[in-house]
Amino acid sequence: MIMRTLIKKIQGIGLLILLFGGIGCSSKSEQKRDLPLPQDSAGVTGTINTPSSFAIEKIENVKVYMENSASMKGYNVDDCKGFTSVVSELVGVYGRSQTMGYFYSDKLDGGHSAKEFSDMIAEKTVKYGKSSILDVICDSIISNNESISFLITDGIMSGPDEKVTGTKYNIEYAPELQKNLENVIKMKGRNYAISVYQFTSNFEDVYYCYDNKRIRLKKTIRPFYVIAIGKKNCVTDFYNKVKSGLEYFKPVNQIHFGIFEYPCKVLFSAGPLAEVKDTIFYVDVSRVRKNNKQFELSTCLDMLPDYMCTDSYIKQNSKLTYNSIVQSNDSLMFNLRSNTLRIKLSLLNLQKKGELLYILSYAYPQWCKSSSCLDDHEIQKDLFPTTFNLEYLIRAFHNGIESEANVIEVKYNIIKKQ
Repeated sequence: MIMRTLIKKIQGIGLLILLFGGIGCSSKSEQKRDLPLPQDSAGVTGTINTPSSFAIEKIENVKVYMENSASMKGYNVDDCKGFTSVVSELVGVYGRSQTMGYFYSDKLDGGHSAKEFSDMIAEKTVKYGKSSILDVICDSIISNNESISFLITDGIMSGPDEKVTGTKYNIEYAPELQKNLENVIKMKGRNYAISVYQFTSNFEDVYYCYDNKRIRLKKTIRPFYVIAIGKKNCVTDFYNKVKSGLEYFKPVNQIHFGIFEYPCKVLFSAGPLAEVKDTIFYVDVSRVRKNNKQFELSTCLDMLPDYMCTDSYIKQNSKLTYNSIVQSNDSLMFNLRSNTLRIKLSLLNLQKKGELLYILSYAYPQWCKSSSCLDDHEIQKDLFPTTFNLEYLIRAFHNGIESEANVIEVKYNIIKKQ
């Protein structure tokens, strides 16, 4: 009897922990911040940002493509464990029996089993060919995609050899190359998502500049990319697998399009300082006086991409107005540990009735610019490994998948209680 009573008490304590442990934002050290797969969001507080409603199905018929133009050969050198380990793990994420591998230079090859594909790379028996045009490759990938596909590439946007060699075509026509890729995605990639994962690897071979000028690089670190393209739920599932931790697939940088939907539906709270009905806060002035005469609104930003959850991003990309008057960024407080954003307004500035507008605009992570170069003739002298025309590649994926939108855009009426 005593033991049965003790068990019931322990179960009761466990239930309380389950009920109350998940309220509010958890600290970054405690959370994996997986993006939830679609679910009913009724009753959720804080940030609500889930993909469109669809159920996750078993992911089958996975395709992995490697661009095998001559410019990729330098990654597959003797000391290229970083490159081969990423590829080997990638082809097994959804089971090797469900995965096929393909090589693409000037055209798509006939395909290989996952084992044969990874063995060819590990044993360095891949045959390298002419340059690849990314919009043509992506057109082929999307046209043959059934769930999710991956492209392993150096990420360089380039035109055909006959137009590039000895010219500035790749510089002067970069916007056109971007537009070509963007249009392919818009026409064929509806309801798709794209993730760009950046890695670095040893590189030792010929590097081809924007005009096909050859530079031999020795014992150099170069970036390469794994681009996930497919149905939103499948790309989201892979995102969560990466967040949960794979053994070798550990990108140094990443950016995602179509996974996070903007603008986010954010719910702010004023706690005991005000009652909220729809988009109206009824402020309890006496409580605000006791709170150092500061009226505060707060929300949890757990569902934003990691790079946005920093004080610098919040302050550089925020606009806060009260009754159409722009407020100082000092009114914004971001807690990195809890991913909580607070907006503060002095009681002295609160009018009997006012309108608060908060906008967090979209910006790329800094690496998208710092990793990009627009002239690679000095590639040997770069302090950091860069990718020619990377900015155009990122913009093509962004514009092809997402429309222009703010990350957060909320408006509230604030009324002092009589």
